[in-house]
Amino acid sequence: MSAAVRLKGVGASHNHRIRVRYAECDPQGVVFNANYFAYFDIAMMELWREALGGYRAMMDAGVDLVVAEATARYKAPARFDDDHEIDVAMSEAPHGTAPSLQGKDLANPMAMLLACAAVLQYAHTKGHKGADRASRAIYESVLETTAGGTKTIDLGGDATTSGFTDAVLEKVRTKVDIWSSMGN
Repeated sequence: MSAAVRLKGVGASHNHRIRVRYAECDPQGVVFNANYFAYFDIAMMELWREALGGYRAMMDAGVDLVVAEATARYKAPARFDDDHEIDVAMSEAPHGTAPSLQGKDLANPMAMLLACAAVLQYAHTKGHKGADRASRAIYESVLETTAGGTKTIDLGGDATTSGFTDAVLEKVRTKVDIWSSMGN
């Protein structure tokens, strides 16, 4: 992926409006549950189009989006002719792929962990309770783990991908437990 594409897309967010159409609803006029994922897909594609120039430009740059898992928490039904705003954001781990390390438990997971923290920070700006705390816990834990001497091979240590990640997660859990017990 080129640096120009990377700089243009990273940290991008997009707001997309969706009006519920009749064909997306059940007989009671409520959106059929699978359509929420279609709405998300539409909003993500518009984010990609805005940030990277559309699907063809993405593919030409060697970028693709793969959904590994999707879940939803339904808070209230969307109904026929409702107008909704969907906010989506994109964060990217700043490394390329490392096919030579695949399956060897040797890759440095730090960039991916920090990208997760960045997405949580964005969620905080959108009012999601607890996202700021989770983001802070990840950022601090990654840095503390490294400063404490647990490092992957590329940083002069001997920790595996899973070993480094486990050390970070242990610190994240401890921070969240302590902060929760303090009422923060």
